Amino acid sequence: MIEETAKQTLQTQQKEPLKEETPTQSQQTANLEDERSGECVDRAASQQTQHQQRLQGDVPVQQQAQDIPNDVITKAKERLQGGVTEEQLGTAEHPRLSIWDFGGQAAYYGSHQSFFTYRGIYILVMSLLQKLSDPVPDLDYKASADNLVTGRDYLDHWLNSVHTHTLVHGQEHTGKPPVVLVLTHKDNVSKSDIENYKKEVLEHISGKAAGKHVLPRIFVVNNFDKDNSDIDELREYLCEVAKSQWYMGQEVPITWLHLKSKLMDKRKEGDPFCPFQDVVGLARGDDVGITDDSHVADILTFLHDLGDIIFINEHFLRDHVALRPQVMIDVFKTIITVPEYQQDRSMGGEVAEMWRRLENEGILSDRLLTIIWTKADQKMQKPFLLQNKTFLKRLMEKYYLICNATPIGVVDNTMQEPEKEEIYFVPSLLASKPDEGTLYPHMTRCQSPLYVVFDNMFLPSGMFYRLQAICVRRFGLQESRVFVSCGRFPTDDAKQQFVVTKVKHYLKVELLSSESEDQSVFTQGLPVRKFLSSCLFEIKEKWIPSIQYDWCFGEESDEGTGKMAFHKLSDIGREMGMGSSW
Repeated sequence: MIEETAKQTLQTQQKEPLKEETPTQSQQTANLEDERSGECVDRAASQQTQHQQRLQGDVPVQQQAQDIPNDVITKAKERLQGGVTEEQLGTAEHPRLSIWDFGGQAAYYGSHQSFFTYRGIYILVMSLLQKLSDPVPDLDYKASADNLVTGRDYLDHWLNSVHTHTLVHGQEHTGKPPVVLVLTHKDNVSKSDIENYKKEVLEHISGKAAGKHVLPRIFVVNNFDKDNSDIDELREYLCEVAKSQWYMGQEVPITWLHLKSKLMDKRKEGDPFCPFQDVVGLARGDDVGITDDSHVADILTFLHDLGDIIFINEHFLRDHVALRPQVMIDVFKTIITVPEYQQDRSMGGEVAEMWRRLENEGILSDRLLTIIWTKADQKMQKPFLLQNKTFLKRLMEKYYLICNATPIGVVDNTMQEPEKEEIYFVPSLLASKPDEGTLYPHMTRCQSPLYVVFDNMFLPSGMFYRLQAICVRRFGLQESRVFVSCGRFPTDDAKQQFVVTKVKHYLKVELLSSESEDQSVFTQGLPVRKFLSSCLFEIKEKWIPSIQYDWCFGEESDEGTGKMAFHKLSDIGREMGMGSSW
């Protein structure tokens, strides 16, 4: 009865001012509006005052008092006021939104998928001073590995990233979630140049699946405008877009909101993590009243999807709840970052060598990780990195940001093998660009390579990083040679190896033999293709279910242009060019 009364009152507060002559209507759930991207204008002070007055007890109960004892009403009001405020919830008219700013350097691209959500509004910022055809400076020398050269390339990359990583089954052609284009440096270009730029952008994305996400209204802003009118207009527009989204006003049980309030209060205490069992304890409290642990996990998963917390309901990861999503970025940033932000690079000797190996070979030793996090903890008021080291490493492994590549040796039953230091492979930090001699060391190349061609001419960085990580996990670092956009790996035949190279929107797979050309017989093609197919399927199922690709043969369509014409394996008979290699 207490919970039902609380539900009724909260729903009424959210939807309309209370009137003494109208009894509150029975409602089973309360509204929660919460999103990740954009930021709404602040509520007027008068609205805040009215809301505070309502929470302080100006809730009419005269008509209810005849049927409900006063002590029950009092307890219900106390329960309602247990931290669940309109400011935390947002309303249909004033949704509460939060901003996420993705790092622009290519080194971060592999981690972006961790933060993409279909419950978002994406703002793509472009400079009017840089034409779509102009080359964009490669700040960390990794964008070239993704074939990002011009402004047009970056426009496609970001729109394809949103389209690929947020796709919901059944909404492939709806253009959801929305993308708002914002053009900067309004004060440095003419009105005609602005209109021409808009036209060029719209023509470029027209007819593309990813282009459907872009809203028709394009904003042009001057960051130095003192009256801030451009930004205010953009903010108001984002609020209107947010209110029109299908999930706004989604109903959830009020007990979920009470638990969320408890977690937000705990966040204010400064500790970014909370053990799952502590959350269970909060949920079982009288002011929340949830006793089923699986129900608690469902609530945490919902809050994770909203971007309020980080909770992965999987073995080894469900024991911790990150109360501040920013903490995941802070952790990733200590390792997966551009050189200017790396710590201790000026130190000589062994530490400097460990940094060099991390950057050039993508190898992170557990010792270097401890050094980095020790230094980082010393700068914090409440250190948390080393204390949660095991969980944080597993979290990064979950997102394939690191891959455990510790050599596995044979342990003699009669002798205890010394414990080896853990070594991790960090694909997104590879910087070496191999020459032909390094990638194909005195080996004969099969003349019929295979290709994995991805739809929409988009191969996500994270997908290739994960493929590299799985290969290293399978074959070990000692037998593998990995580089920024390619890798060479062994096969079951000691005389044969295979190379995987990322080229634009496709993967090129080649067989190598250590025997001379006239004696080379390539027998590992089918096992290699089966292995890579299983890897790609695993990545697709776990991470990018919307991605589509085909195994193909390829040939140059025009001499000198480098453009390829692809033919699907399913469309070609084995006798028509497949040969015996694959």
